[in-house]
Amino acid sequence: MNVKNIILTLGISFLISSCGTTTNPEWFCSCSEQDEVANFVTDNTGAANNMSDEEMEDVIKQLRREGVKVFCHQKMVTKDRGFDGVNWTKTAPLDSCEVYIGRW
Repeated sequence: MNVKNIILTLGISFLISSCGTTTNPEWFCSCSEQDEVANFVTDNTGAANNMSDEEMEDVIKQLRREGVKVFCHQKMVTKDRGFDGVNWTKTAPLDSCEVYIGRW
C-alpha cells in the first residue's frame, strides 16, 4: 500500500466517522425555572462575592450555571456529528416559554 492509498483510506474513515447523530441530555428552562434561576443569582450574589480580585461577572456566570443545574431540567437532544447545532427535527419541540440552555 502506498502513501496515497493510506491517506485516501484515512480520509474516508474520517468522513464516515463524522456522519450520523449523537443524543445527549442538555439543559432547558421553563419560564418559572428561569425566574427561580434569576432569584437564585440575585439572592446569592452578595454571599458569593468574597471581596477578592475575582471578577464579579465570573461569579455571576458560575451562580447562573449552578442555578440552572438546581432549578432547570434536562431533555435528550439530537445533534448531527460535524454540525455544532441541535437537529430540531429529531428533538422534542420546546414549550412556548421553554429556553434551550445547552450543556456544561
